Amino acid sequence: MYTAFAKIEYQHMLVATYDQCGAVLINRRTALTAAHCIKKNFQLFSWFYNKEYTVNVSFNNFHPNLESIYSAYFGTHQFVNYFVDLPHAQMGDIHDIYIHPGYDEKTFQNDIAVIKFINEIELNRYIQVACLPEKTHPEKSLLSKLFGYVAGFSSAGSSFTTWVQQNIKLDFYNSSMCESVQPEKEKNWNLQICAGEYNLHGNTTGQCHGDYGSALYVYDK
Repeated sequence: MYTAFAKIEYQHMLVATYDQCGAVLINRRTALTAAHCIKKNFQLFSWFYNKEYTVNVSFNNFHPNLESIYSAYFGTHQFVNYFVDLPHAQMGDIHDIYIHPGYDEKTFQNDIAVIKFINEIELNRYIQVACLPEKTHPEKSLLSKLFGYVAGFSSAGSSFTTWVQQNIKLDFYNSSMCESVQPEKEKNWNLQICAGEYNLHGNTTGQCHGDYGSALYVYDK
């Protein structure tokens, strides 16, 4: 179980839409996730008109602000009825969401968002803060590792949600191995890394098949 893992749920009460992302707890009041998980609009498909529509998020009595649309859960190693089946699970009351000012929706550059909570998350055997490298830690020593891990509820090589928290091993590759992946998107290898499963049959596992926003865990002595 990845104790720093958080599950971010998006649910608009007035429209039948639901989504989820992963996140990581970096201190007792802060979690880190992907910027594209914070949606200001969403896609709805009309079976009657056989057409997809873009619906902008509108604030109302149910959702007075963007933060009210999201919920954050900790200690959720299973996808179940929280607080009943998992009495140790906790919910973070979201106070603010900050999206990286340089985030580009088309290229996914700077795809980072910070979530601040009103309450402090209580730490226990199921919930812990992630171990982040010190500012003075040489970045290249982490990127020189051969592999890392990603945790989530749909990271088992499938695009479908699983009921138990999964983790997958991602091998690190030279950036040239990823140049052909989504060639229409600009890449910046000073800010991005190439990781996943490489084989002749295509990439079948990876964070793009699971929970967006989940952290990449690297073992470092």
